[in-house]
Amino acid sequence: MQKAFSCGKGIFQQNLAPCHCSKKVKKFLSDNNIEVLKWPGDSPDLNPIENLWAIIKKELQNYDCTTTTKLIGATISIWYRGGEITKMCEKLVESMPT
Repeated sequence: MQKAFSCGKGIFQQNLAPCHCSKKVKKFLSDNNIEVLKWPGDSPDLNPIENLWAIIKKELQNYDCTTTTKLIGATISIWYRGGEITKMCEKLVESMPT
């Protein structure tokens, strides 16, 4: 957090999975003064990356993903093709309330 937000204004977002809500994790975040975004658990509509992964998963249906290597290659191909993914990322982020 310090490296990414050297000005100290970063807010950590997690998905509230049980392992992320353990006393040990909460203590670490508190001890390190890491502010955590308050939001409902398992709410992909509040997290643009979840929507982006849904788009990528749909696109993967058009590829041969029968091996791990092919799956990785197809994902990279989708991710880097033109500016389409960049535009999708921007649209998803812009759709988020302030």
